[in-house]
Amino acid sequence: MSAKKLLYWRARNVSVTKKSSLSLRIENLRMQLIKNKNFYFLLSFIEGGSVMAAELLGAKMLAPYFGSSLYVWASVLAITLGGLAVGYYVGGVLSYKRKDPLILFYVILAAAVFTILMPFSSKLILWLVGSHSLIPSVIISASCILFPP
Repeated sequence: MSAKKLLYWRARNVSVTKKSSLSLRIENLRMQLIKNKNFYFLLSFIEGGSVMAAELLGAKMLAPYFGSSLYVWASVLAITLGGLAVGYYVGGVLSYKRKDPLILFYVILAAAVFTILMPFSSKLILWLVGSHSLIPSVIISASCILFPP
């Protein structure tokens, strides 16, 4: 059943009170927002900026332990691009299987939670991995810090 038919059916078959009228308005606004392509363009722009910020932040978090050498920056770039590729693939599979646009917002919320936890989890991860040799330590720590968000 399409969104317009659902709203029409609810408006006719449900006793309309102030609360249900408000919920219908909210649902109508939500449906308009989901169908607006400019909203997705803005969301994509903000997501791209957030990825760049997380990438730079991850490299700066690795710098006190491993320095800011070519190995660190190459690992950070490779892990970030790999995470983006895996995320785009999983997102494509999810969008193909489930047509609900709210899944996108749940995925963005999960990524935001992982990004917020980055500074806290990085201390533990870098403490555990920091004493090993340089290249495996950088790759493992960058994967643990940057891949989930």
